[in-house]
Amino acid sequence: MKPADKTVEEWEEQLESLPCSICNLNIEEEEDKLLLCDRCNRGFHIFCLDPVRDHVPKDDWFWPECVIVKISQQIMSEKSHSQEVLQLQQ
Repeated sequence: MKPADKTVEEWEEQLESLPCSICNLNIEEEEDKLLLCDRCNRGFHIFCLDPVRDHVPKDDWFWPECVIVKISQQIMSEKSHSQEVLQLQQ
């Protein structure tokens, strides 16, 4: 379920119990150090990342695996578009 599919209350409730995808812990005192991937919505403690981050960024942040998926999708889309253009030119 995507955040847009939930009410604000449902999303806040899920965030309160969201564990870190690396250490699998949900530490209440550290919830302000839980970084959420803007693609997969998984949580990551900034101190569990390698390299460790010293703060939660204000802008969008993507888990490195999600960056790879996003780039792969862009490449496949561009490749598909290039093939369509070549077919039209023939």
